[in-house]
Amino acid sequence: MAKFIKVLLRFAIVLTIISIFAGSAVQPATRRAFGQQPYQYTFPLFFHQTTSPASASYYVTTLNTGLMYSLGCELGTRDKNVPGAQDSVAVLAFGYPRCFNSGGYGANLFGFGPVATGDIRTAVEYFARGYYTCSGSDRFSNLVIGVGTSNYQGSNEPCNTQAKATAHGKAWSGMVRDLNQWAITQGFFHQVQFYGANDIELGWNTPTWSRAWIAGFEQVSGNFMLHFGDAAGCPYDAYPHWSCGTAEYPEWMPEDVWYVSYGAPSALPLPLIYLTNGVHAKQWAYLSRYSVANHGYRMDFTGVFSQWAYCQQFGWCYLTDNTPEAAYQQLAYELSKLPTTTQYLRWQTDIRWILQNEVGGVQAFQEENQDIAQIHPTADRAADLDFTLHAADLSPELRASLESKQGTYQILAEMVAVSKGNPATKDEPPVISPSPSLRGEFESGLIENGEMPGIPYGARITTVWQSVVDDGFLQVGAGTSVDYPQRGALYLLLSAPDATPIKSALVLAPENCGPLTITRQEGHLLEIQSANGCELALDLRTWDLEPDPH
Repeated sequence: MAKFIKVLLRFAIVLTIISIFAGSAVQPATRRAFGQQPYQYTFPLFFHQTTSPASASYYVTTLNTGLMYSLGCELGTRDKNVPGAQDSVAVLAFGYPRCFNSGGYGANLFGFGPVATGDIRTAVEYFARGYYTCSGSDRFSNLVIGVGTSNYQGSNEPCNTQAKATAHGKAWSGMVRDLNQWAITQGFFHQVQFYGANDIELGWNTPTWSRAWIAGFEQVSGNFMLHFGDAAGCPYDAYPHWSCGTAEYPEWMPEDVWYVSYGAPSALPLPLIYLTNGVHAKQWAYLSRYSVANHGYRMDFTGVFSQWAYCQQFGWCYLTDNTPEAAYQQLAYELSKLPTTTQYLRWQTDIRWILQNEVGGVQAFQEENQDIAQIHPTADRAADLDFTLHAADLSPELRASLESKQGTYQILAEMVAVSKGNPATKDEPPVISPSPSLRGEFESGLIENGEMPGIPYGARITTVWQSVVDDGFLQVGAGTSVDYPQRGALYLLLSAPDATPIKSALVLAPENCGPLTITRQEGHLLEIQSANGCELALDLRTWDLEPDPH
């Protein structure tokens, strides 16, 4: 079906070009979607696209192997029970990069770490085992697991230089290579492959640092890197004079965003499309047009990345709760405005938080799945790039990048063939013995530029205070409100390993108080200051924010 749709899209492009040169009239049409204003279309256009159901992605705060197996099993069970072969992606995000003072590399685990790459690898292996085993009689569905970090720069053992960024990127890519080799030896690879992934956001770090991380990642050949970040500040039709970047990092340019998301040989864009007003989709479509104008061919997207499930967990999203279906339709529509950017989107995935209180089990069960053999997605993508590489106006940089991408897909396709020749049995699920060494170390205290679960997209966090309390793990993030960026806000989260619900709250500062910073703990009070001089205190017993009594 995917191949057929792509053929139709190419046919549509040819018909459009013919109609233009023939001087034929273009008929306007409208179509309403998801309660928005009517979209304007031009014919000929094959706009309706079909894809596999949206898959779940996860912000990970625990490396519990039983939980990771269960999450993979849940997805494998779903694919087994959906008719036909599914093609999905699951991004497992482990938090910002850590460069350990003692040597080695890892991730922050959103305040529940740090954890080393070796432990991350083990946890991801259990996720893959769960998917493969529970997919049962389904022998053709495919899952790409994106092993994710970000370009966020925390303060605890940060990778805060270009040299450290490069070293961390290389270590992360080495972990991805080892995962793929493991999957071949286990006989999983024909149904499960591993890519690197990075949540590169323009408000978190410089383009120089982000390029350095990718340069390190590409020192280990044969790996892809999914870019699941944003294009903040980038232009779109309503604001074509914009460049890219944020107040914190205004040096970003469209060329930088193009490179880290698509221009780099390893980079594949899986952009976040959160905004319900469609601006995120408009920005990425504009960047695809930028790619056509400056590099001779569109930016090819792998799909869309949404956060609807996360928004249902915490409830404090502000116009950023696109469903995966809405995100998919928004980007597909924006790309369809021009024949040169119209394309098939392979994936849609929706992210949520997995906290330590959500350890559970999913039982595998076997059903007969009437599936049929088809071209594996890796071979399909390699073949698609043959078509792309015939474009006459490719820039030398993009041509080299696409040739490298095609080479990587061809290597992966060969690995798939090896795995198919010796597939692992699915009869018996593995015995899972959680290892204490995989538990992250919860770091108590005050952390500048800290990281914690649940912080909404667009919020700026200056400090995080966290501690083990009687009821579990308490984290408090101080910074700004998303809907009122000049107003201070606190984000509170209490989670516990042995309790199902979590407790969370958004506490706004008084209207005249700007961005907040936690300065210290004094007994049951957190002392807090705003950028414009407000002195406040948070009562950790009641979560009330009052003027500082001191």
